Amino acid sequence: MQTPEDCAQNPWGSEALNITQLSLMRAFRACGVEQVIGISFPGSSSWHNPHRIKQSKKTTLEPGIEIWEPPFLALGPFQPPSQFVACLLNLARGAKPGAFLISNPVSRISVPALIMSRAWHTPITIIASDLSPHTTASNVLRKSQLMLQTTITRHAPGVIVFSNHLGRDLRPTRPWRRMVRPPSKDLLELSPVSPDLNSRIAYYAGTMAEVAGADLFLQATHYIEDSSYRFWFSGRGPLDDAIHIAAEKDPRITHWGFVNREKYCELLQQANVLINPRPSYLLENRYNFPSKLMEYMAAGRPIISTATSDIAEYYADAIILLDDETPERLAQLIQQVCEMPVDKQIALGQRARQHVENETWEAQAQRILDFMQSL
Repeated sequence: MQTPEDCAQNPWGSEALNITQLSLMRAFRACGVEQVIGISFPGSSSWHNPHRIKQSKKTTLEPGIEIWEPPFLALGPFQPPSQFVACLLNLARGAKPGAFLISNPVSRISVPALIMSRAWHTPITIIASDLSPHTTASNVLRKSQLMLQTTITRHAPGVIVFSNHLGRDLRPTRPWRRMVRPPSKDLLELSPVSPDLNSRIAYYAGTMAEVAGADLFLQATHYIEDSSYRFWFSGRGPLDDAIHIAAEKDPRITHWGFVNREKYCELLQQANVLINPRPSYLLENRYNFPSKLMEYMAAGRPIISTATSDIAEYYADAIILLDDETPERLAQLIQQVCEMPVDKQIALGQRARQHVENETWEAQAQRILDFMQSL
């Protein structure tokens, strides 16, 4: 009989592998898993696909890592049930795996896996990524989907969360485990650079949207009159135009747009303080950890952050918490950090970096494997 270390079957249920999925698959292999099989339905978001019947396909990404794409009907409302049946048949016909791991509680993927895990008495764990229960759905279909995903997350044998709030709120008496999305290795490999005491640069990287707090940072610039300060934005989103207009009026503001990786790392190292202004009162921010913060910490720079997700619980000693989420208070903290003695700035950045130096993908994979064995 196979164990989780021998083989893990991974029904991802997404259009394409994202960095979290691919990194975890590779990390499982590094942790001794013999074979990782991902089940996916690429292109499944389009209900008007010219190819009405999606053919089956198997792809070997690397030795020991395969992606299986079962056939399904790309025919509007028939698509979800056809994917459900395809996933169930594909699992039932395959070899018995050592464990099931679901990257998202999508019902057409997770329910077949739950059925087969019970039939085979095989451990199963769901990674509850991007799930925000209790939020207001835009329509009846979305509301039904959210209810199903929440129910699955509540009652699944094991769940991996990115925020402790999700585990405590949905699974007060059931097992769950927290994981993080580690920072990229390129940031951890950067040589530490001391902050330039002649500069006053506050940098925000991420989605230019209110849900990410870009507007809060933009408004904070109005409360700092010192002309030596610089306010940098990089990324893209619905607030792009507003930031460009503000930059035309205030030469201290720069919107770098969507930058490549090399430029992004350069901006992180040049900044005096990094800003994570996600509003903590939004439910989607309560239940989802801002992965950008992990990269901020890896950069070894002072960080100002709201107490979104479970940040205050884990990193209060390494970041400066925005206790009052107003532009005035954010402006005060930016000035406070930039006026710190250089040794205090360096110490604050080093504490942040120490939090993430051991948070590798292999560490997350081993954490998940250990959790599945305990179920």
